Amino acid sequence: MAGPGAITAAVVQATEADNGILKTGLLLVALAVVMLLTLLAFLVAGTIERWLGATGMNVVGRILGILLAAVSAEMILAGLKQSAIFTPG
Repeated sequence: MAGPGAITAAVVQATEADNGILKTGLLLVALAVVMLLTLLAFLVAGTIERWLGATGMNVVGRILGILLAAVSAEMILAGLKQSAIFTPG
């Protein structure tokens, strides 16, 4: 369940929280909500699969792949920007 993308996203968000009580609390609430939604999705997965069918499942898989690629590209660009590798010298 917790693949490299999920772990990286959690670490990045925790780093951006700067150990603030409110920000860290909100992050933990968000993680709990995501875990609850994941549990609910697992419980109704069979129903969702029957409802979407094979074509719908393929469409959802492709859309999620595009979203993952977009998040990955954003993280790479943010890292390059932060590294100052492309700043004019």
